[in-house]
Amino acid sequence: MVEPYQLIICGVPGVLTEVRLREVTWQHIRTDHSDVPYRAIVETIEDPCIICQSKTRSDSVVFVNTFSVNRHGHPLRVPVAVEGNGIGRVSSAYFSASSTHGAVIWER
Repeated sequence: MVEPYQLIICGVPGVLTEVRLREVTWQHIRTDHSDVPYRAIVETIEDPCIICQSKTRSDSVVFVNTFSVNRHGHPLRVPVAVEGNGIGRVSSAYFSASSTHGAVIWER
């Protein structure tokens, strides 16, 4: 069985061409990170400020949007597992005050 997902076109050439947001992942975000709007996730993938290597997963990158912030001013971070062939999969989305991240892959 193929799980339903939303296809998001990545706005950064050479990183990923498309990112999939699975329904089960969106439900996790809505439940555990309810302050993250759907549209902010899409905008972060389409037009990120920074993309960096994940510090905790070698197969993942983190899209960061410093223009999408919560009420405390913390930017949105969207971890994406790289599945190959230019395709990635959103694994979560959350606001974080952390200023540390893995190596920068791309920056606006």
